[in-house]
Amino acid sequence: MAWVIALLMLFAAVRLTLDRFRGGPQTVPAVRSSLLPPSDSSFLRGNFSVSPDGTRMASVALGLDGTSRLWVRTFSASGAQQLNGTEGAMLPFWSPDSRRIGFFAEGKLRTVDVGSTAVRILCEAPLGRCGGTWNRDGTIVFAPSIAGPLYRIPDTGGGVPVPVTSIPRPGSGQSHRWPFFLPDGKHFLYFVDWSTADDPQGNGIYVGSLDAGAPKLVSSELAGNVTFNAGHLLYGRDRSLRAQPFDLDRLQLSGTVVSIAEQELEQDPGFSHSEFSISQNGVLVFQSLADSTSTLVWFDGSGKELGQVAGRGYRDPRLSADGRFLAVSSDDARNGKHFIRVCDLARGSATRVSDGGSDESPVWSYNGDKITYGTFDGKSYHLEEVPVDGSGPPQLLVRGSAMRHLDWSSDGHLVFSDFSKGRPGLRVYSAADHQVMTFVTIGAEARFSPDGEWIA
Repeated sequence: MAWVIALLMLFAAVRLTLDRFRGGPQTVPAVRSSLLPPSDSSFLRGNFSVSPDGTRMASVALGLDGTSRLWVRTFSASGAQQLNGTEGAMLPFWSPDSRRIGFFAEGKLRTVDVGSTAVRILCEAPLGRCGGTWNRDGTIVFAPSIAGPLYRIPDTGGGVPVPVTSIPRPGSGQSHRWPFFLPDGKHFLYFVDWSTADDPQGNGIYVGSLDAGAPKLVSSELAGNVTFNAGHLLYGRDRSLRAQPFDLDRLQLSGTVVSIAEQELEQDPGFSHSEFSISQNGVLVFQSLADSTSTLVWFDGSGKELGQVAGRGYRDPRLSADGRFLAVSSDDARNGKHFIRVCDLARGSATRVSDGGSDESPVWSYNGDKITYGTFDGKSYHLEEVPVDGSGPPQLLVRGSAMRHLDWSSDGHLVFSDFSKGRPGLRVYSAADHQVMTFVTIGAEARFSPDGEWIA
């Protein structure tokens, strides 16, 4: 899998475009090149970061042994350096002087010195999946879990992490993610997700501060990670990378939106992460949809490759009970919009059966005549079902917060992961009475046994 690197010198192209145009999003010209993973490795999706000085990129790659490790590539060099002692690494982020890298591994927040490769453990981060940021005073703000507030800790380690954001009410499943320090080193951007109607603070992009003061809402319409560069916020929206002027004094957006990469940005729906990183001097790396289309491959029990499934851009594969058909979530146009398709494996053909654009996690119904899947309409998540041949419109089963990882039992019960409380729990829907019950409060990616008696 290759990534695209765009060189935007000092980000001046954005400023010039904003000065000249006022009629809506404009495209910024860029010099583009591809980056390939290290030999005998593959990039781990969304796990890369450009150094603040724009000379290097840290990335996570999977080796042939299935272990992830940190690599550093200098853009002026042809190869990359593996950093020893970083096994299991995820989500790298740089120190302001471009000499050290923060990352998450094995339930802990760690740092590594690029020169000496010395690794330091800072603190526990049991579910560190939502990023960190580092200021010039040596303070790191990070998310230790997929739900809950952000914390701060000195880059020297020691002591207990201190919360710098707060969850609005007891029992809330709200998640605070993707912190990014603003130039003053005191304020930081972050994303609030998984809010419900009971939470006084809704989803959106906020500005927080190290003194844990009241957050300021920047936008309730934007989601995911945002960065600041040359007077602008950069963010992903509608599968495009965009920039908009941001007033550091008023801490608010203003001016015209500029499109840097239109309908090309890879985005992770699970944690609302857009796959891009930019240096202080405007070197931008993003994962391009055009260059990262997936292919499904058949393997036998020993791991030997047998062949490929016809078609590209497929994910979330689920075989029918008789093995003749395959349901997938398909990026038909390579623009990040996913629909459900049913592939006839013998004929090599595929039929599209949904039109939502955010459709994922297909599963065959208990009687095999329908496909159940999760979708998002921009406001709420749904579980829907549609006839296998696409002969009828989708029917709503369940409405709620993020719901994924579906499986039907033979007697008509649907188990799924529910993220309404932050950490995923398992719930079960009954086709007989259309009721939903909680199975376990913490759990995910469940599957029924063939006889329907057990859930793994």
